[in-house]
Amino acid sequence: NSNLKTSIIAFLASVLLLTAASSMSAGAPDISELRRKAQSGDVDAQVKLADELQSGENVTPDSKQAAKLYLSAAQKGDATAQKRLAMAYDSGQGVVQSDAEARKWYERSALQGDQTAQFALALMLQLGKGGTTNAIEALKWCEVAASHGNAMSAPVVGFCSTLALDMSTNEVAMAKRLAAEFIPKTERKPTPLDSTTRQMFLDDIE
Repeated sequence: NSNLKTSIIAFLASVLLLTAASSMSAGAPDISELRRKAQSGDVDAQVKLADELQSGENVTPDSKQAAKLYLSAAQKGDATAQKRLAMAYDSGQGVVQSDAEARKWYERSALQGDQTAQFALALMLQLGKGGTTNAIEALKWCEVAASHGNAMSAPVVGFCSTLALDMSTNEVAMAKRLAAEFIPKTERKPTPLDSTTRQMFLDDIE
């Protein structure tokens, strides 16, 4: 029902915000060095610089440039960048809000094993955000996210139990089987920054 969906959305938002905050870079980095490495195609530097631009703690905030950096790193297969880009599309921060784009990037990150992305994808599948509703896939991804065995897993387990309430025994069994069979596959490959992508965003951050 609508009240349940509202509760689920509020719960997800709180978990995502806490997870994102805890996973951002700690301390004050050398921004000039990050820019230099980002320009050379260093994916990790692109993500870290984007995090700084997004948070605005050590540099003037610029969510649009952060999104461009996330996109560059995400296209090269970085799971964290894919998750951050999905969150940007989910909230409309630095980009035009798009449930479809958010779902696409959450899925790519989830397939690589990112727990937050797996949980976010479960929610989108349950609510039909950015595509069709799929209860079995939603529970599958919820179960996968819950299997990490960390601090985030406990509240996710409760979310999975809530999803299972409206499903048949066979559907729950299928979802759990699919979750048990899931094996993350790394997408990222170390490739240099191509000239087209470089032109797309680097002039704006120099």
